[in-house]
This record gives sequence, C-alpha cells and structure tokens, in this order.
Amino acid sequence: MQFERPQTPPPQPPLKAVISPPTPCKAWQLNEFARKHIYGVDPETGQWGILPGRFSKFQKGAVAAALNGEKAGEELIQVNVATNARKKRQKGNQRHIQKGGTIYVYDARLRVAEREKEDARKKGSAVAKGKSTT
Repeated sequence: MQFERPQTPPPQPPLKAVISPPTPCKAWQLNEFARKHIYGVDPETGQWGILPGRFSKFQKGAVAAALNGEKAGEELIQVNVATNARKKRQKGNQRHIQKGGTIYVYDARLRVAEREKEDARKKGSAVAKGKSTT
C-alpha cells in the first residue's frame, strides 16, 4: 500500500528587494543620481515616473551638499581672517625705527622703558641731592 503524499513544492526564487542607491552628498553625485535613479517604474503602482523614495534621497543629498558648501565657505572665511590678522601682527612688529641697522618696535620699546627707568633714577638722585643741600 502506497500512500499518496503531496509533493514538496520546488523552492521559490528569493524575492528581490528593491535596493535604493545611497544618498548623494556631492554635486557630481547629485547630478549622476538625478540622471540614473530619479525616474523609474514605481513598484506600487507600476507607472513610469519620479520615484518618491529616491526623490526624497535626492532632496536629502541636495540639502547635505548645500550645508557642506556653506560650512566650507564659513571655514574658509575664518581661515582667511586668521591669516590676515597673523600677517598684520607680524608686519607691525618688523618696522624699522633707526638708520644704520634694524631695530624692531619691540626692542625699541624695551630701550625706551630702560631709558625712562634710568631718567627716573637720575631724577630721584638729583632730587635727593637737592634736598640735602637745601
């Protein structure tokens, strides 16, 4: 006696998942993404047109690219401002103030401070001598 058993159905081919391309972040990637991936057959409706999920990726990529560009522009401005300030500081400290040699402002200020101390000391000793003679 043989029993009739139902046959095991053959294995089904694996379902193909709809793989969405990665979100573009650079200008050239946005351009390429728009040309290749924005239009297609919508799996839900079966109609040809702009794919909503991919369009949202395109939007996110465009926003990310714009923000990256804006941030890079701000950083470039900050770097330029810092560079100009540094150059101005360095240039200001290297002015010549006498003939026959180079003396920088920093050295000249030290000499002036030493001269003022010496003058104050001399004045103090002259006042002390003047008081003692009076």
